[in-house]
Amino acid sequence: MIVQEQRTAEHWNLAYQHGTVFEKVTPAERKMFETFVRTIREAKDMRVGCRAVDIGCGMGEWTRALAAMGTDVRGFDFSAVALSKARSMSLGARVGPTYELWDVNTDPIPTFLAPGSIDIVTCRLSLSYLDMARFLTDVRRWLAPEGVLHVVTKVAEALPEASETGEHQLPHHGLTKDQLSALRQRWRSVDGYKLDPDGKTIALVLQNPVDSSFS
Repeated sequence: MIVQEQRTAEHWNLAYQHGTVFEKVTPAERKMFETFVRTIREAKDMRVGCRAVDIGCGMGEWTRALAAMGTDVRGFDFSAVALSKARSMSLGARVGPTYELWDVNTDPIPTFLAPGSIDIVTCRLSLSYLDMARFLTDVRRWLAPEGVLHVVTKVAEALPEASETGEHQLPHHGLTKDQLSALRQRWRSVDGYKLDPDGKTIALVLQNPVDSSFS
């Protein structure tokens, strides 16, 4: 699925220049991620690093959270303005992430994303903006054995109207219930949890893809 609105780099650059922000990462969200994503727990126990990528990282708040958990993480986005802010916010961090400009829908795949090399791929509020068929086929190649795709998304049917969001709060696209059901069916191991009491924002933990075809 490619969302037709709000998907150009120019749009996002203007949005970030004018102070638009995504939802903040909460301590509870970080805790739930560490609880449900087994690769993180195993890496901590064995004292070895996990290789992670954050797709659609924006200003890098979630990317920095992953770095703080001990992962070797790179954030990708196609907004140069967002990445400039992300790099500024990462200055001085003891263990900081790296960032790279990349349009996941159209650009060639970076060499960093070699087949079988990535332990964790995260899409925090970004998957609904991507060409899902292409992206999920690529993720299957990138993931190491037992690697995890972690998706945080709004449920489209539960989204408020754009007029109900705050002045600088970016309205989100979400995945529909049908899209979420289809996504779950493409993986042999599926877990998930709610990030709010009403289930308007959910997370999926996906491992072991069924095949290479995501339509």
